[in-house]
Amino acid sequence: MAPLIQGVIRSIDGALTILTDLLDLARVDSGGFAVHRTELDLRTLIRVVADDHRMAAEGSGHTITWHASDEPLIVHTDPARVEQVLGNLLSNA
Repeated sequence: MAPLIQGVIRSIDGALTILTDLLDLARVDSGGFAVHRTELDLRTLIRVVADDHRMAAEGSGHTITWHASDEPLIVHTDPARVEQVLGNLLSNA
């Protein structure tokens, strides 16, 4: 894919992230923000989010690496919200 197209895609993704965040803030203000907790292995979610952002990072000259133990890291949380936060962190890095 051409660098120009990749840049456009990153810009659109960034704008979409901002819009999603604004919508979430509006939902929080109106009391309509739902959290759906479930048990999950946080390592798996981190791996998925890192893989999703790896190409954009490499296109910008960055590398995403992370190290985790072999033991599961079980948490009770809303996977969609954690994925959103991790995605925002990686996009803004």
